[in-house]
Amino acid sequence: MIEFPSDLDHVNATVVTPVSGYEYVQVPLHHHQLFEGMTVDEPMSQPGWHVVMDNTRFSVASLHKMTQGQSKVCTVYPQTLITLDEGVIPFVMSDKWTLVSGDYVDHTYAVFVKSVQGNKLAVKMYVADHDIKVVPDEYRAVVTVDGNVVEQHEKGVVVPKDEPKSYAIKLTENNEHLVVQSQRVPMMMMWTPNSVTVMLDTALQGHVTGVCGHMDDMHKEKLPKIYTVASL
Repeated sequence: MIEFPSDLDHVNATVVTPVSGYEYVQVPLHHHQLFEGMTVDEPMSQPGWHVVMDNTRFSVASLHKMTQGQSKVCTVYPQTLITLDEGVIPFVMSDKWTLVSGDYVDHTYAVFVKSVQGNKLAVKMYVADHDIKVVPDEYRAVVTVDGNVVEQHEKGVVVPKDEPKSYAIKLTENNEHLVVQSQRVPMMMMWTPNSVTVMLDTALQGHVTGVCGHMDDMHKEKLPKIYTVASL
């Protein structure tokens, strides 16, 4: 599996197995028909490229929801924004906390991001009376949950600890991403020092605001309204 920018039209890939190797050159990424006999969203009749290989940030279950139109993704970088409407827009992240996405109807969650150390990003997420903050330092991420620094966050965090089946926040680390999930809200947040990604179920359409947009196809080229705050 590989990870690549979402605005590429083609990609080259090398696949190595214990017994053989293959090279794919100029693989089309946005064509419905990828290879002869293989179509996106249909079972493969032969080994090869498939849509679930497009991005290793997400589990196969998450990718399935995306391909079925049940969830949408927004990613912010220090100087670029990819909205929930798949718009790629130049956007310089502020050094003030900026609302990336939040539920303005039921107030179930909010995700804020700000620029730190020039080209890195800090994130703070609120869910169900709890909050988690991730700030990069020189060597690693500093994770704070409900105001308390979490030592060895790499081992995982669940809040509240006594509610494993209805947690507000679960933090795990996967493929160099810190992943925050919640069973209280149909959303997921992924952080690296240079990116913050939010995946939202389309059930939240009509409830969300922030620079990611509203899932209404209005922000493919135009920036949504920006909300910032100096401190949280």
